[in-house]
Amino acid sequence: MPKVLTYHNLTHGEHWFKADPYGKRQIEAISDPEGGETENPPTSIPSPFARMDLVRTAFKNIVKDKKLLGDRIDRKLVSECLDVGEVFFNMDYLKDRIQIIAWDQKKDLQALLNAGNEHHRRLGEVLQLYLRQDAHVYNFDKLQRLYIVQYNYKIIGGTSPSTLFFPSANDLSFVDVPLEKNQLFSGEYTPLYERNEAYQTYLYALLKFFRSAGSEVPDFRSCFKEIADYLDANLEIVRTQNPDLYQAINQLSVTDFYDHYAELDTGAAGDLVELLGFPLRKKKIDTGSVADQSDFVIESKKYQGKMKPLVLQNQFSKPLQYVNDVWNKNIEVPYSVKEDLNERKLPGQV
Repeated sequence: MPKVLTYHNLTHGEHWFKADPYGKRQIEAISDPEGGETENPPTSIPSPFARMDLVRTAFKNIVKDKKLLGDRIDRKLVSECLDVGEVFFNMDYLKDRIQIIAWDQKKDLQALLNAGNEHHRRLGEVLQLYLRQDAHVYNFDKLQRLYIVQYNYKIIGGTSPSTLFFPSANDLSFVDVPLEKNQLFSGEYTPLYERNEAYQTYLYALLKFFRSAGSEVPDFRSCFKEIADYLDANLEIVRTQNPDLYQAINQLSVTDFYDHYAELDTGAAGDLVELLGFPLRKKKIDTGSVADQSDFVIESKKYQGKMKPLVLQNQFSKPLQYVNDVWNKNIEVPYSVKEDLNERKLPGQV
């Protein structure tokens, strides 16, 4: 009996015979010698954007499991993708260790194509080829900028025009980011429904209110189908396990989205992080009262009011925390104002 050399067992015959090209059915029939328990991703995928495709495939695979666990490799890719999203979401808590680098498709790609270094030009040509060839597959035709996120100057992932976020293929166990619900990149591979409720709500807010720039119709489901399917499956689990969260998600409004989340920038004021033209947002820090965070508060035992008095900084004192930043000595503070007490604004606040 002759041996038919294929990765699957769907092809049979002797001598010369007609074989079907590789499609969805053939790919799904390929056996996995590791039984789905490997943590090493496939190799030799001929695309500089293969990592994004692997993450998208992992989301597509994992929704077949009602508990959203799936095979270990898919669970790892999905979990680390969600971890990257949590880094962006909790940027204010992590900004002393996190750096965001923007890559502009027009400006930075053109810089590579015009570079004096031949290797840089070749890289630019390869990127341009794939950006054009896979424009509709990965939403590159709507892409303005990608954002790469570093932890202590080592890349851990970034934004993706097809899966929201994607993790680096490197070993990320060096990342030490403990959050309220779980520690990111810890190897726990946590599904969304076991993560912080605020983060879950944020992703559903994106699902409901995302709109792509430059087009009248595109919404989240058309741009990120696999992620939307995952969120739908996750919501069904939330419905049975956490009814209060399920109700809160279903009651989300556009006003809530903009009121509850703050603008996310790259670290430069006004340089907002966006995804296909839609500005991403981050968790808003509960700052509490001014007295809880300002170095200008007079620690007086005699004062019994709710708000302790503040003293202004002079040129001889050390730099002091005002509210959410160090006091700028160039801020002009008038000696008197006409506004009523309830209408006055803190110095330096717009």
